[in-house]
Amino acid sequence: MNVVWELIFISMLPWIELRGGIPVGISKGLDPLAVFAVCTVTDILIIPLILVFLRYAVPLVLRIERINRLYQWNVVRTLKRYEKYRKWEELGLALFVAIPLPFTGVYSGTLVSYILDFKKREAVLSISCGAILAGILVTALSVGILG
Repeated sequence: MNVVWELIFISMLPWIELRGGIPVGISKGLDPLAVFAVCTVTDILIIPLILVFLRYAVPLVLRIERINRLYQWNVVRTLKRYEKYRKWEELGLALFVAIPLPFTGVYSGTLVSYILDFKKREAVLSISCGAILAGILVTALSVGILG
């Protein structure tokens, strides 16, 4: 049971998420489908929490100059990575989240949806689909199906 909590914790870490949790779980000899399920569901469940946090906390913390500069740097970096997907709106957001690389996961996807003022329902659905696709890709890579 401790291993499951470890996977949940890793999958909740910003910019690591299921991209780190799935390989860890599979390397420990756990069933790949169970690892996929735990890490992907964890990733999806944090989407609404991040949206609420962004909505209420961002305006407050941006009053602090250092945090504002870090936030602006992260926004610029995230939007540069997202730019090639922008024309496809929700599908583009799902594809952006699906890329199994750092800074393209649920946290960044939720930040993009917040910055671009996506409706909550569309954002959660797009980001969730992207997380599922990322989970499939990372699981396939981790068990040696791809690569």
